[in-house]
Amino acid sequence: MNPPKIENPKFFELLKRRQIIPDDFIHDLLEELEGNALDVLATLIQSGVGTKRQLCQLWCDSIRIAHVDLEKSLFQSRVVRKIPERVARQLYAIPVYQMGETITVATATPDNPEIKKQIQQIVGNPINLVFALPQDIEWAIENEYQTNATLYEFFSKIKASRIFENNVIITEKNLTEIAGKEAINQLHVCLILYGITENASEIHIDPEVNGAKVYFI
Repeated sequence: MNPPKIENPKFFELLKRRQIIPDDFIHDLLEELEGNALDVLATLIQSGVGTKRQLCQLWCDSIRIAHVDLEKSLFQSRVVRKIPERVARQLYAIPVYQMGETITVATATPDNPEIKKQIQQIVGNPINLVFALPQDIEWAIENEYQTNATLYEFFSKIKASRIFENNVIITEKNLTEIAGKEAINQLHVCLILYGITENASEIHIDPEVNGAKVYFI
């Protein structure tokens, strides 16, 4: 993935106005980071001169678009898949959730009209672009698309085995024999993601003598 390189003079104006860092330090950072304002933002967060929330808010004030912290976001898997992984990496963008017809998409360049046009054509829905740090988008793409691929493989193995059609008790042993040593962890992830996509606020597991019942509240 090649992070976008952009200028954002308004962001640096706000930094000076808030007196977060000296003017000469801003100049040195821009020179060192080849004028990429996004790299400057990431460096300032890492240096601790301001919190991630504070500095990202300044950035968003400069472009007048909302920020989303992807590390604290719950993704709807079916919505994430509306953009192929290859395209998500190319555009530095990932869908987060859908409300009604509108899909919220996090991108490092939400003020780029060409990006918005491309994404809207791909997903086929109205979209709302929000800002996220490039490194957060990289993390989210690795995490969400890898999880989706792993779960798809898990479900494929379960379906091929027809274990649910044989009216037998599903144990850790036979589940592992069918889907591999990570089957139990993948089953846990499936339950959690299903709860998220169904907007469940709680997941209750009631153990029984030979099994368990799962309730999504």
